[in-house]
Amino acid sequence: MIVRYHPKLRDVWPPEPGGAYQRGIQTPEAGSDILEHVFYYAPVAESKADIALRTRYQGHEYTRDLLLEDPVFASQLASWLRRQTGRSIQEIGDMELILH
Repeated sequence: MIVRYHPKLRDVWPPEPGGAYQRGIQTPEAGSDILEHVFYYAPVAESKADIALRTRYQGHEYTRDLLLEDPVFASQLASWLRRQTGRSIQEIGDMELILH
């Protein structure tokens, strides 16, 4: 299934960019930022699983957070995303998601 159409990602992909808010800096448009690192934070108590994506666009770093209800799915997705570093967020959203 395509990432952006996956039922568990449909309303959250692509996650909104954040992190680099200095005067004159443009936020990535249409997912043009490039994935550099993926961090997975397991849920604690009642919180959701968090996948934090660190991306780069026009020389600036950004973060994108995916908060997911299903921690098993989130862990598998984080592993898959780590194999997609170097790709744009838009490109990742158009890819076939195959989890093991």
